[in-house]
Amino acid sequence: MRILFVGDVNPYSRSSQRLNAFKSLGYLVVSINIAEQGFTPGLSSKSPFITRLFEKFGYPLDPMAVNKKLIEQSAHDFDVIWVEKAMMVRPSTVAKIKTLSNATLIFYSNDNLEKRHNQSRYMLKSLAKYDFVITINGYSEIFYKNLGVKNLIKIRRSHDKGFLEKKSKIRKNPRDAVFIGSFEASRFRVLEHLALNGIPITIFGNGWPLSSNPLLTITRRPVYEEQFIEEVQNSKLVFNFLRKINDDTSTGRTFEIAALGGFLFSEDSEPHRRYFEEGKEAVFFSCSDVSGTLEKCRSYLKNDKKRTEISRAGRQRCIVSEYDHEANLSGVLSLLNQWPDGEWAVNLDIPV
Repeated sequence: MRILFVGDVNPYSRSSQRLNAFKSLGYLVVSINIAEQGFTPGLSSKSPFITRLFEKFGYPLDPMAVNKKLIEQSAHDFDVIWVEKAMMVRPSTVAKIKTLSNATLIFYSNDNLEKRHNQSRYMLKSLAKYDFVITINGYSEIFYKNLGVKNLIKIRRSHDKGFLEKKSKIRKNPRDAVFIGSFEASRFRVLEHLALNGIPITIFGNGWPLSSNPLLTITRRPVYEEQFIEEVQNSKLVFNFLRKINDDTSTGRTFEIAALGGFLFSEDSEPHRRYFEEGKEAVFFSCSDVSGTLEKCRSYLKNDKKRTEISRAGRQRCIVSEYDHEANLSGVLSLLNQWPDGEWAVNLDIPV
């Protein structure tokens, strides 16, 4: 199978992980990068002002000439054209591809496209032209149906399979607790309360305010790849918050932390309880119960043996239940050839 992959394929991105997963499955993959190094479309505050302005109004610019490259490549013999949240791809480009290629055309996004900050006007007008749209289970089906989407596939998030084998240098003095992610008010409220009550916490990510609390160390930059792995594997508790602005019930970190053998200390949700057994493979907390969260932090920070048992069991759950990109993508590609008659949406997020 030949796949044309369109997405942010810079090494820090999850799109590049899925690109490599396709390759590891034995497919011949050609890629088109949608993002300049360090300037992820729609996310980076470092993007030029004019770029952010056009994105705000729903008409993202195309400095990488993605539309031109996509049309040119579509003339070649591909079986699948996989477009991963490429918001600059215009409806006219998608229509042209349909005339040039017999490939199955797929649009994929990990984000909740119903939310304005995850949209472009180009994308909203294009989705009905794709053969399949892939979204995360739990997001609205009605939104996609109203846009005229032909076939909807719902999946769970997943992790890089290579994470299962990653080993970072172990520090003599691991951090007590770490959170890696961008600022949200509810996150800050919980972490600040914990720090005020004696829990040392280190934060890596964009948008965080500074704090005078000596137990709350805020590094206002994200960490990727090897540094991300090192922080997860050298922290006693690794926080995982849901992103409220997206109405998320899971995150990519849900699986990445566990796959790396980190202690997954995650905000509670129904999907999280399906993916990992509470108290055995992960530990869950509620942002609305900061006192209960504090008690869990204190208890598990004191219990090295229990933390190690839970971390190992969480990693093993990732292996047994195949929470990796390869398993996810294999399921999707198999479904393309065996689409159930009469079905409009198919859910591949099967409970473990």
